Amino acid sequence: DMQCCLPVTKKKTELSASTTFFFIKTELGLKQRIDLVINSRSKKITNAKLEIYIKNKTYYFKFNDIRFGENRRWIYLPEIKKEIKAQLKLTINNQTIRQKVTLLPQKHYELHLMMLAHMDIGYTNPQPICYEHYVNTLDDVLAHCESDSEFSWTIETLLKLEEYENSRPKEKFQKLIHFIKNGRIAVSPMYANPFSGQISEGELIHTFSKARQYAREYGIEFPAAVYNDTPGLNWAFPAALKKVGAKFLVCGINEVYGGYKLQQELPKVFKWRGSDGSVIVTYITEGYGEGRTFGLEKNIAAMQNRIWQRLNTINAYGYPYDMVLLNAAFTDNAGIPEYQYQMAKKWNREFAYPHFVISNLDRFAKDFIRRYKQNIPELHGDWTSRWDIFSQGEPSRMIRQRFTQTNLNSAEKLASIAWLLNPDKGSLQNIVNSAYRSLLHFSGHGSGLEYGYGSPEENQLTLAYREGYVRDAFLKSQEAVLRSIDRIARPEFKMPNEGLMVFNTLSWKRDAPVEVNFPITNKNEYQVIDLVTKEKMPSFRQDHKLILIATALPALGYKKFRLLPVKKVVVKQKSELQFKNNCIENRYYRLKFNKQNGNILSIWDKKSGRELINTKASLPFAYPLREVQNKPGYHPLALSKTSFEIIDQRPVLLKAVIKRENHIFKQTVFTLWQNMDRIDVNFTVNLEKLKKTKVLEQYGIAFPFAINDAKYAIEILGGFIDPEKDRFEVIDYDAFSIRHGVVQYNKKQSVKWASKDSRIIQLQGKHKTLIANLVNNFPESWNRNEANKGTLTFSYSFSCAQQSFCPSSARRFGQEFSTPPLVYRSLLRTIPTEKSFLQIDSKKIELLTMTRQDGKNNLVLFLKNSDSRHKASARVLSDFFNGAKIYLVNLLYHKIKQMAVKDNYFEVEFRPNEMKIILVELNKKMLLRR
Repeated sequence: DMQCCLPVTKKKTELSASTTFFFIKTELGLKQRIDLVINSRSKKITNAKLEIYIKNKTYYFKFNDIRFGENRRWIYLPEIKKEIKAQLKLTINNQTIRQKVTLLPQKHYELHLMMLAHMDIGYTNPQPICYEHYVNTLDDVLAHCESDSEFSWTIETLLKLEEYENSRPKEKFQKLIHFIKNGRIAVSPMYANPFSGQISEGELIHTFSKARQYAREYGIEFPAAVYNDTPGLNWAFPAALKKVGAKFLVCGINEVYGGYKLQQELPKVFKWRGSDGSVIVTYITEGYGEGRTFGLEKNIAAMQNRIWQRLNTINAYGYPYDMVLLNAAFTDNAGIPEYQYQMAKKWNREFAYPHFVISNLDRFAKDFIRRYKQNIPELHGDWTSRWDIFSQGEPSRMIRQRFTQTNLNSAEKLASIAWLLNPDKGSLQNIVNSAYRSLLHFSGHGSGLEYGYGSPEENQLTLAYREGYVRDAFLKSQEAVLRSIDRIARPEFKMPNEGLMVFNTLSWKRDAPVEVNFPITNKNEYQVIDLVTKEKMPSFRQDHKLILIATALPALGYKKFRLLPVKKVVVKQKSELQFKNNCIENRYYRLKFNKQNGNILSIWDKKSGRELINTKASLPFAYPLREVQNKPGYHPLALSKTSFEIIDQRPVLLKAVIKRENHIFKQTVFTLWQNMDRIDVNFTVNLEKLKKTKVLEQYGIAFPFAINDAKYAIEILGGFIDPEKDRFEVIDYDAFSIRHGVVQYNKKQSVKWASKDSRIIQLQGKHKTLIANLVNNFPESWNRNEANKGTLTFSYSFSCAQQSFCPSSARRFGQEFSTPPLVYRSLLRTIPTEKSFLQIDSKKIELLTMTRQDGKNNLVLFLKNSDSRHKASARVLSDFFNGAKIYLVNLLYHKIKQMAVKDNYFEVEFRPNEMKIILVELNKKMLLRR
């Protein structure tokens, strides 16, 4: 029994009223809830009467137990269909309070409950347990669909459907397909909802391979997609989703570490215009646990409060629609949110509106677009998740992931050529597909166990599975490359001439460094002879390795070189590579170093007569840096004892090597090549020198180039972006996840910069200095923490040009650095000396990949305009096109239109950044003759 003393007041009891969007259904029609606040000034508990006058009609209400202070009550009046004035008369404690109010009409809200199970592979349990949860949940979904005609479901990723197909009897899988076909179950078309800042173009394409399979085998359609649990998505996805028929995307964004800025500043619904101009309606939800936030895990009273709060919140941000989607999973890797489902049905028995619609992804998407397509704002650009950029772990696996991404791209092209040349031997595409599946399990939505969710041993097991995904993808990519090359090269075998077939898997002619590995027992010196030009090639042999520059490698083809055993290698031309004391140089650049501390002092561009290093920058060039959590900005690390050495491997290359004793940045190597306009630099990091830390540490290298009034073009998945124009305005961070490279430029000059092994860069400070993030050091409390063992090497390259930014040139530079030629050493016949299997007559258009169509003798080409600014057209030529029928298709390989074929080529036009998919129905007789 609590009592308090109150000051005497002469204020009268106060009354206020507000209309709500809660409606009940009666025999006389809808009634709308009016919320009242009676602020009583009497210390006595009393009763009250209320009279409401509306258009010559009076409504009477009585209230009991009115206490001192605010008393909240509600009443129901016939639905307010338009704005009206009402007079309220409250009688309480011998007082009469009169109040004029305006009663407003309210929306009839439909709350579309989209139930799903969120996939986060390895986050809550080791991966095998997660997979078991996925299929068990689909068992329950199937049982509900069979027993409850109102139940509906959304399968978040096709990985789950694939697991069900592989682990359940065929008849159960067919039942699930039945409910997908009749619309009770919706399926999103993406395989594993990949981290979009990590994946390659090949992974993006293969993200939809399973969708294509199920569309072909069962006629499943994909009008919508859902992508949960990251704060953003790469701008390549609107185009890719449109190519599988999706017009609607639900993003259940997670901003738990980001301050909820996206949800506060982005429209909840917008038309998202992506990299090539494709548009998809995008609907943002507050994560994927909205059933919980709307109170469905509680009771009806709690639901009223939560629904009132959530709907008013989205209204405050300008949401104009009466359809609201609830993205409703119970939690990560869990089952059906059964209680939420039952509470939604219970709510509907008590309230007419807001009304819960037991819906799914496809039904909501179709209904929403049908009602509101014309009234949706549009946004353009990229909003790649900050989770794909900041605090990245697993550096060793990330290096091998990036290598495998490139190697798989080569493998898929070579496997296609091997099949075209040897149709009787079948295709190696299944090996490539398996490698991509493993890679997508790694880049798919998941990570190590969240800290505290499992034991240290379970976390190590989870990371071991992630290691297995990368290792499996790597080995399968190697298998596909080696077997494909062997099939292509077998007809070229001939005694006794020892030689090389050097394969270029890019779709343009190029020069490139080549490394040839011999058995340890092979001590021969070889004169390398270009069989096309008959010239003796400069080469360098050390131990069992031979290095040369292979020139004029044909587009998507090979070139042969003779290995002639000699006592002494003779090269007629004088090497342009020179060195002295602390300098190395070639035709294009001169590099000067401080021999005492290893710092690079100057990079002189001979072409322009300009210094490339910005000597006034706050951060030194190619110098080790560290950034500590909560202390923004990279700062130079103290150096240990340093040695400097020039390694002479002329006539092919020169190296300047800086070694540091007992240092995290163990070694830096600058390389200049014979007759190549580029500078390579490698950094070797000793992970064992990273000390235990309580806060996140990030380690990087700065590249402050001397470009006046510089702008940046940054290559991400989907194409080059201008960071000032091509990202959503709400994005406020200065870091990026790149595919291959960055260009710093002004109107007259540019520096192309490429990264082979790391993908995170940052633009820091007033002058936006380019910084590459190599490794991070995590506290033990982070789930990305793992043992720091061994060393890692990160490779970069850059080149200066006397022209402004050229997207296609920059794209090719990055591709060439990341995609080394592939070498086949054997006994070879002399003729043919070279072969190109496909040519494209435009520098702007590239072949992303090509593959055999699933189960058919057709070839599929994926072509892209690498120019982010301009339209382009190209003629695509190949002997394989003779007698073929050629079609423009989508990612499901559904035909859009037939294209004209002239002899052995076709012509195609592109929008900026556009990818087009071409299906080639090969002439079977010509294929068999090959």
